[in-house]
Amino acid sequence: MLLVLYNKLKLMEYFLAQEAKQKLTDHKNRTVVHMALLGYELEYLDLRRMSQLYLQFQLPFIKCKAKDRIIKISPKYMEYFLVVYLQAVRDAIIESSDPQSMQGLKMDEFMEFIEEMPESILPAYRRKRQYVNSVLVNNEINRDYQYNRFLFERKSRGCYNLNPKMEVLYE
Repeated sequence: MLLVLYNKLKLMEYFLAQEAKQKLTDHKNRTVVHMALLGYELEYLDLRRMSQLYLQFQLPFIKCKAKDRIIKISPKYMEYFLVVYLQAVRDAIIESSDPQSMQGLKMDEFMEFIEEMPESILPAYRRKRQYVNSVLVNNEINRDYQYNRFLFERKSRGCYNLNPKMEVLYE
């Protein structure tokens, strides 16, 4: 996974040729896809390389366990991208010294990253602020909405983190 984060292509190809397990997670439950997103966030990877890695190692789905339900989320849904992105970058962006109400990513931080995503990862309509905001709002843990997946906790206006009681499962 660190090879992806630091863009060590030759070593990564070597391990893939040796049939290295691609679905392993690190101690923070992050996969290779998380490392590609984090590598781009930290500017170790350019957009083209991150996109290639994201698409190459993207899992067919993630499972999120919240409120005694396990929900399967496909990459075709924006929720998939938002959960994976938050899981990947939150430790690099959120400062422990921040006030509790700011212990999350702000909409501007989401949008700065999301607007740069290529069409192959996120179609244009999903890169719009209004769309991203609606997905976050409709999946807040305290929201009464029929299709709520309880994925995000709103810390303050426009500031979100993952549901602290949610478990993300990879197979």
